[in-house]
Formats: sequence, C-alpha cells, structure tokens
Amino acid sequence: MFSGKNKETVMSWKSKQKVGGSLVPPTECKDPLSSDKCWVRGYKKRGKGRGIAVAEDTYIKISNEGVYPILQFLLWYVEPLGNSAVESHKNSMWLYVGEGEVDSFGPLSFLKGCRAFLARHQIWDVSVDSNGELVRQQLMTLDSRRFRKVFASRELFKAVAQSQNYKELSESLAFALDHKKFDTALGSYMALGASKNVTDVGIFSLQLRYVEEARKFRGEKVVGVQVDEVAGLYAACADPNTPDYEGAPDRILNGCVEYDMCLGCTQSRVFEVHLPRIAKRITQYKKIKTMMPIDIWEAQYGRKLARAEDVLKSWSDRSAVESAIEHAESGSVMLPELLVSGAGNEFSY
Repeated sequence: MFSGKNKETVMSWKSKQKVGGSLVPPTECKDPLSSDKCWVRGYKKRGKGRGIAVAEDTYIKISNEGVYPILQFLLWYVEPLGNSAVESHKNSMWLYVGEGEVDSFGPLSFLKGCRAFLARHQIWDVSVDSNGELVRQQLMTLDSRRFRKVFASRELFKAVAQSQNYKELSESLAFALDHKKFDTALGSYMALGASKNVTDVGIFSLQLRYVEEARKFRGEKVVGVQVDEVAGLYAACADPNTPDYEGAPDRILNGCVEYDMCLGCTQSRVFEVHLPRIAKRITQYKKIKTMMPIDIWEAQYGRKLARAEDVLKSWSDRSAVESAIEHAESGSVMLPELLVSGAGNEFSY
C-alpha cells in the first residue's frame, strides 16, 4: 500500500542486501541523491515464459510516519530469527516462527499466512448498503492486489493535482505504478476492486483534460516570417497526406481537403498572413451560434472556435493580431460563409 510494488517484488525483499562486498540492512542503504531516503531492492520476472528477473529498487522516506517505522520494526523482528533459519532464508525480510522452526513467507505461502492471521485477529470491512445502512463483514482472506490499488488510488489523486495535461497524467501514474503503458497502470489496478469514487474522479479528470486539449491549437505558429501568400485558408500544411485531426482517415492518397479542421491538426503551420482569415472565421462561428441549437453548435463548431481564438491569443506579435481583427471586422477579408440550411438542423459550409 505504501510502496506500490507488487507481491512478487515485495516478497523478494531482504533484511540484508548486498552493497559492494557487504551485507547491509535497507535502513542503512541511503539514496545517494537524497539523504532523507533509503532503498530496498526486490526482483520481478519480466517477459514471457520463465522471464528474466529484473531488479526493482523502492525508495522509502526516512520519517516517523509512513512505511519507514514498519520497515524498522520488520528488521528488528527478523534479525534474531535469521540465526535459526536455514541458509537460504537467513536474510529474508519475511521470517516467522512456524511449527517448531523458523520459516519465511513467499508468494505461494502468502494466502495461507493471511488466513491464519485473520483467524487470530478479526478485521471487518464496513460498507454502506443500498438503503444507506452500515454493513460490516469479517474478512476471511486478503487479496494482495487490492493493496496496490490503495497505492494506485493515492497516486491518481496526486497525479491529477500535479499534472498539466493528460500526457503528464498518464506518464505520472504509469511511472508511479512502474508500468510502461497508462492503460495497464490504470486499468489493471483500478478497474476491479478500486473505490468507485476514485475511479470516477480519474475518468472525470481525464475527460476534462482531453476536452481542454481538444480546444487548443495543435499545429505550429511561424512568427516573424514575412511572406506575401502561403497556401491554405487558415494554415499551410506540412504533410497533407497524414492529417491527425479528430476523425481523420488513416490514409489519404490525394491530400486532405478538410480545410476547416486545420487548426486541430499537428500538420498545420500558421503564418501571419493567415491571421486575418482566422479572425474572419471567428466572427462567422459566432454569427451562426445564434442561428442553431446551442448543443448542436457546440458539437459542430465549439472546438473550432476555441482553437482559432487560441491562435490569436497566443500569437506573440500583438500588433499583427490587432491588424488581423481590424481587417476581419472591416469586411475586407473574404471567406466562404457558413450556411445553415434545411429544416432538420442540417448544416453545411
């Protein structure tokens, strides 16, 4: 719950680990980049079949709170037991006194040990039923996968608060859970057994991030390059055969013709010469807003307006923007009108 590591990794932790030519307890293995942390090394098999054992270091903050006091207690508890354990278990962090001998927990004996613990110590799971009444149920076993979900829940809240966009959010959570892919990190450890509120927060936050990103200009601004004319109504195109605006086909043979989607495509290149037409398009988007049901307008043109406004707001040469708006409002900029046609709320450019 505190480290975020899975059972295989944690069960391979040692009370003394090899550093150089010596065996040293984890509390004395200080992080060389942060003196207020120590590290403990575990191993996890990766790859298909038997896989390859890969070392995974977990850094623990040296503090009177959190997992560090638990680590200290474990080391204090197992130190005398190591003298009575068989050679292969002497440095295990999970030693216990079994039936007449000192043994070590492992991945295979974890479930049996949990059941024995819960038989000695009653632990209750409290929940609220459909009538709003508190219901408690005694736990008969422990699912180690749920330990990690607690960690995932906490890391999700932290990542949502600190991330600036959906990419940062996915990278932060994947890093915290030690996964290369966000869908593995979020899906595997939160979809099943996670708190519904936490999952809802994650989904809602991701939706907000995606919506925010979708309303931003996705191409590149070419500022300070003076040209008389550049192809494209609102932007030049770096590669018309590989557009990536939402809904773009995977393959285009004869060049993209969706000129009203340019500002939502990473292939777009906006020069100063495009600014008056972008400003004119903004007035057209706003004009037809009063002629359509707001939900339909938002679906058809909301993102397009936001992207166009994002270009003008973020353009560094403000005098060029002011000039573009002035030309657009004077009527000197010519663009095809957006036409509202048909009684069934059908719209065409």
